[in-house]
This record gives sequence, C-alpha cells and structure tokens, in this order.
Amino acid sequence: MKRILFFLTLIGLLALPNVAKAELPGCPNTWNLPNLTVDISTSDYENYFSPSFTQIVKPGITEFSVDNVIWKKTAVFMSVYFPGNLTADRNTLLSQRIKSIATAGAGTPYGEDQLVISNLSLLTYPEIYVRNSISIEKKGCTPQTFTFSGKFPMPKIANVDFVQEFSQIEGFFRDFKAADTAKSKYYDCVNNWKSLGSKKDSIVPVERWCFLGSAFPIKGQADRSASVYLIPFSDNCLMYYPGNSNRSNGTQLMPGSNCQYAVVIGEDWKNFSNYQNDPEFAKKYLVTEVFTIKSAITSVKNPAPTKLIQITCSKGKARLVVSGKTPKCPTGYKKI
Repeated sequence: MKRILFFLTLIGLLALPNVAKAELPGCPNTWNLPNLTVDISTSDYENYFSPSFTQIVKPGITEFSVDNVIWKKTAVFMSVYFPGNLTADRNTLLSQRIKSIATAGAGTPYGEDQLVISNLSLLTYPEIYVRNSISIEKKGCTPQTFTFSGKFPMPKIANVDFVQEFSQIEGFFRDFKAADTAKSKYYDCVNNWKSLGSKKDSIVPVERWCFLGSAFPIKGQADRSASVYLIPFSDNCLMYYPGNSNRSNGTQLMPGSNCQYAVVIGEDWKNFSNYQNDPEFAKKYLVTEVFTIKSAITSVKNPAPTKLIQITCSKGKARLVVSGKTPKCPTGYKKI
C-alpha cells in the first residue's frame, strides 16, 4: 500500500505544470536597469532577463577594445551571464574568457586573408574593455537591445622554468616511463619549432599544439592531456593553407616573417599542479621559452585567395556577368 501511495504521489508531482519565473511588468524599454557589467550577478540576471513563455533572450557577439574607442568583434563568445554565485568563480571564468580574447583576437579562424590571428600582442596593454549585447523580445512589445560593458585587467605573462613546472605533474603520469616520454616530447617539440626557420620548402607546416601525454589527476577519473602551445607575439607570423577539405586546415609559417614566439603551458596544467586552487592562474600565461623564427622563404606557393570583382555587361537584350581582379566586358558588350 505504501508503495502505491508513493508512486501516486510521484505521478502527481510530475503532473504539476512548470511555473516560469515571474518577469518584470511592462515592456523592456520601460525597465529601470541597474548599472550592469559583463560579469552580471546571478540575481540581477534572473530578475531582469528571465526567459518565460512570453520573453525571448538573445545574447549578442562579444566585442573588445584596448582604448574604449576602437571596438573589434571577437570569435570568442563571452556571455553576459556567468553562472555561479561566488564572485571568485565568476571572476575566474571572466579571466579565462579575456585570456582567450587575448590569444584569439578578432575575426574568424578562416578569414579571407588566411592569416592566423592568435597572438599575444594584446597583452602589452594593461586593461581591456569588453562589451556584450543582449536582446529581449517580449510579446506585445518592441524588441529592445541592452549593452553591458566592463573594464578589466589584462592577463600577464609569467616566465617559468619547464623542469620546475614539470616536477609538479610528473607523478600523475601512468609510470616513470610515461613521465620521461612526456618530458622528452617537450624538448623535441621546442627543438622542432626552433628549426622551422631553416626549412626552405614552399610550405613550412607548423604544429601549434604539442601533446606531451595523458595524466590522471584523481584515480578513477578520465585521463587529461598535458600539453604546451606555440603562440606568436604579433600578427603576420602564421597563415593557413588548404588541406584535404574545402576549408583551410593546416598552419604554416608566413613566408618572409620574422617573429618572436612563446611556448605557453596549456590550461590543462592546472589540473595536476599547485595551480589547482590558485584563482590567479586564469590571469597568467605560463611561458617556458621565447625565441625568434625567421622564415627562409619569401614567396607563397598557394597565396591567399584574391577578392573577385563582378560587373554586368550588355549587348542588346543579352546580359553577361564577368568576374575577375580587373574584369572587362567582351568585345561588343558594354558595362552597365
């Protein structure tokens, strides 16, 4: 009997309708918003932007600036609302996103100019301005867009010794052989990166990610990667080249480039080292090496695609579209 009552009660609870959080009365343009920044608090977000059956919330793209005047869009998405009730948690996540903006920069990975945008040049600025927009569509109201902005300190480069850093995590590898292999892999990758400038092939491939091996933070958990990355300090250092698809999927040295590069310890390092409980870790780039790579070639075998111009030509009732760098109408046709 008790089991029957239990299941009847459970069915009754499941049958209850979902109650949406009450939204603000009136239309969005009448709301008296507080001074909200990108790291909007949980309570503010729920009070003002709680989706319901009659309200749709649409986050916008992230923009950043270093002077609060020239704004650039970024491929890194930074939502207006960062989950978590603790300020430290939100600030850590915010720092990680700003860190991503600093290395990803503006634009899409496969831009028309085929340049790799990831670089550390933004870190030369002490602060970064970040803004997001959020649009509210409410039934019976004109859609409204609100903008949130904030000024935040830029992550900083911390030069560290690889041997010392590796000593913190080598005990998490499967055995001492795996740890030795990981350490050797690091030196192999660094030496390979340093030798790239001497190669005279028309395309000099660059593997920007060096996987050292799998480590195990806690027994029973899935293994995690220990890795380091090669990131230039400026633009015009790396570019994409066509692979076996209709999109560029390989990275090469920019012909004629002469750039400084940093070997940066990956975010995964935090899982094994004493940075695990360090809230400042997200604000640092741990750099183990800095060196220059000067490309030995000056021409590109497969240059970036050129923008084509289209014109329309006519001959009587006939129409013809001509494309090219400097398109011209055929004999007998006139440009419209």
